[in-house]
Amino acid sequence: MDQGLAAVLGAAVGAIATGGGAMITVRSASRLQRRQTRREVYQKFIDAAQNSDELQSRLTHPELEIGRDGVVAFRESIDSLRTLLPLVYLEGPDSVMVEAQKLVALGQQLVIVSMHHLLENWGQIDEALRRYSSVNGAESDRARAFERMGDAYHEALFDFVKTARSKA
Repeated sequence: MDQGLAAVLGAAVGAIATGGGAMITVRSASRLQRRQTRREVYQKFIDAAQNSDELQSRLTHPELEIGRDGVVAFRESIDSLRTLLPLVYLEGPDSVMVEAQKLVALGQQLVIVSMHHLLENWGQIDEALRRYSSVNGAESDRARAFERMGDAYHEALFDFVKTARSKA
């Protein structure tokens, strides 16, 4: 084989290998960036959800009188979760979004019951708890049903974290 042809072939092989290596590096960096962005979105959602969970645990225990400010703080924390839903939807698979939506929906139910409780609108509280209990099992005691909603909220947060972890 002629030395000139060998040099040209060697240069071509080197260029192909370099180009292939560069493509692999770019794809890998792109995947890493996407995974990092997803983790950041999930972390924001989890941080907001943990704040909500802490507030709801105080809210759903009748012995702790947290009053109007506590209910408002909880409602605001659920609102902040709701504003993060589009980011979770954009960054994650459907299974993660479903868990995030469950958590927000349950939080919104707790806000409604809490506001009625604050206003001592017992008929509306009983109706909201009845709707929740018809889906999640009968509960005759108002305080226990409210507490179970809080437990369900905590479980929904844990379900989101498990699902997000498996898809991150």
